[in-house]
Amino acid sequence: MTDSSKSIRFELCVNGETLATGGVGAFGVLTAIVSWARRNPDAMPEHVRDDPEVDREDWLSEHLVVDLGGLDSVRDESVNWVRNRSLIVGDEVVIRVLPPGPIDDAARVPNASSPG
Repeated sequence: MTDSSKSIRFELCVNGETLATGGVGAFGVLTAIVSWARRNPDAMPEHVRDDPEVDREDWLSEHLVVDLGGLDSVRDESVNWVRNRSLIVGDEVVIRVLPPGPIDDAARVPNASSPG
């Protein structure tokens, strides 16, 4: 666990289970997002339809997920604590806004604009 001593934190819980607590430090962006998507099969682009690597069933399936992530502007890195965690209808998603304090370790990816 690291510390987010200069900014608020988000604690993400699903059905009473805490999945992660995240924060980005002095400067950045912190997001918690619930997303639902279902694609129209009639709108499938030809290049997707013709690509043998594309799982058509997955591409057309309904997706309901939650994410907790953001941007650490000081380190110029994207951070993710929870990525595409599946949900089902009836799940309870709670985002608690917390004061500065301990955060869970995150997956970090340097942004394209980062040197080296």
